Amino acid sequence: MRRTAFQVRTGRAGGRGAAAALLLCLGCLHAYAQDDWNEYRSRSFRIVGDADPDDAERVVARLEAFMAATRQFLGVAGWPSLPPATLVLLDGRGALRAAGIDPEDFFVFVGPDRTFVVLAEPGQEATLEGLLHRYFMEIARRAVPNAPLWIREGLAAFYRTTAWSEDGRGIDAGRPIESYMRRVRDSANRIGFARLAEAGADDEPASRDSVLTAESWARVHYLMTRDGGSGQGRTAELVRLAASGRPFEAAVEDAFGAGPDEVFDGFESYAGTDGPWPRIALDADPRTREMTSVGEFAEIDALTVLGAVMVAGRLPGAEAQLGRALALDRNAPGPYIALAPLLIEQGRFDEVRYAVDQAGRREDPGRLGHYYYALSLLLEDPTPARGRMARARRELRAAIDLDPSFAEAYHRLAASFLGTGEPAGDALRALETAIELSPGNPEYLATYSRFLIAQERFDEARDVLAPLIDRMGRSRARDRAVGLMDSIAGRTGGRGLIGEGFAEIRTGDGNAPGGDAAPSAAPVQARRSPAADLERVVAGERQSGRLTLVDCRQGLALTVEDEAGTYVFHTDLPDRVAFSSDSAEEIGREIRCGVQDPPVAVVVTFQPAGEGDPFTGVPSVVEFVGP
Repeated sequence: MRRTAFQVRTGRAGGRGAAAALLLCLGCLHAYAQDDWNEYRSRSFRIVGDADPDDAERVVARLEAFMAATRQFLGVAGWPSLPPATLVLLDGRGALRAAGIDPEDFFVFVGPDRTFVVLAEPGQEATLEGLLHRYFMEIARRAVPNAPLWIREGLAAFYRTTAWSEDGRGIDAGRPIESYMRRVRDSANRIGFARLAEAGADDEPASRDSVLTAESWARVHYLMTRDGGSGQGRTAELVRLAASGRPFEAAVEDAFGAGPDEVFDGFESYAGTDGPWPRIALDADPRTREMTSVGEFAEIDALTVLGAVMVAGRLPGAEAQLGRALALDRNAPGPYIALAPLLIEQGRFDEVRYAVDQAGRREDPGRLGHYYYALSLLLEDPTPARGRMARARRELRAAIDLDPSFAEAYHRLAASFLGTGEPAGDALRALETAIELSPGNPEYLATYSRFLIAQERFDEARDVLAPLIDRMGRSRARDRAVGLMDSIAGRTGGRGLIGEGFAEIRTGDGNAPGGDAAPSAAPVQARRSPAADLERVVAGERQSGRLTLVDCRQGLALTVEDEAGTYVFHTDLPDRVAFSSDSAEEIGREIRCGVQDPPVAVVVTFQPAGEGDPFTGVPSVVEFVGP
């Protein structure tokens, strides 16, 4: 078994085993000194690093102009409540190389709980503009995830040139990009609006110097700057309507008072001109650009920040990096909290709780500490005991008390009520807050639809899910929405657990998948599976959760949900799937095709699907683990 500096098998051993795992590295790793790091604050960022203060001030001013401009624009569609952001500015790439990080020019991570923006050698203008482009795309995924790709890509290119005006009293946005102008002037090489409008997530360019980005930028620039700049408000309304799922033609009509053909009637002459292409002037508070010094940054904190960046980017060596920080002070809370997301991803839940407890020995573990503790409880067991569920909810409420804008904490709190039979009033209030903080978030909308389904408000649930299916392209969010829509169809199309149009599962012996049993009209019955037999068939990955839908119309599709999302397992050979249990209470359970109400706790063993496959994987064993 591969072992990292922190990793040992703890299983259910609890804090003592976790402590051995976490402290294994102390004394065996030397710390790499991070010299001359400083800390600053601005309106939107906590800034750390060793960049020259003048470079740092210039970059922060540009970033604050960018944030002010995009906040003003996306505010019409619903500006998302972004997690607190740490901006890491590095004079060179030595610190990245020392930490084992591939020294890219920039790195942007906007997660549900934290944001990191890393910029090495900030004096390069092209690098800074590339970072702003990537940053906008990450923000747009949260603010308007259902907006067409060409609009998001075009806006990212439009706002990446955002800067303060020469007098420092306002913001200039939409500076013409010469390389893009040259591309769109050549009408023969354009991809055309019809192809542009069809572009989805699979078409997102790896290079920002693509024809798709250039033409997206040109069309967005044309809309934003038309009529002396009044097009900005109309374009913002178009984005809001398109992101809400309104058909594009109707959204254009509502926003601009004319159809797409009429709106873009002047684009050819606009694109063909030699310029100058116009810009947009925005009002802004000059104080927004200010950066204040906090002071020098301790070596352990620098090591912790780089380790947290590595965890966020799923970069190898993150544990070793945070081990270097702990080697300086084994009681420092920062490294433990920074490590928690990696431990959660690896399923090392006991170690997560130990890490948070260690962080809390010196001070309150903070919003993230409480959040990660709750997450470890909710993800470790899809049906936690009452006491553990109560603890998880207390931790989430503590995180919310410390940060009332923590959208994901509200969402997790709401989701913890699904399938429990408890009154949903508090849960719905928490979920509504999450959606207000992060409008359009597909995960939050999917969870909202599940509450509506449970209340048999099926038409409302369809209205919530339809935009996710229409606009999301191939993605986990879309697959989840499709599965939930199928769940509605199963519940409204038939009686009880057997939806109209569903066939019965065809299955052989639960202990011997792959038999030649004939199709059966009887429901599947869980069989006892000796450990040896499970070892024989359990070749693949395992996913626990609640089985919510058994769809037998085309092969067999199993929809399983947990707190992290929805997974759909499909096979064209249902008789090769073993349904089994080692729980005395579960042996003999009957499962029929259709919606499982209430959902059933299962562990599915599966072979992962290939890239681009709409399903999570092919199931081989479905093990029933409890009510």
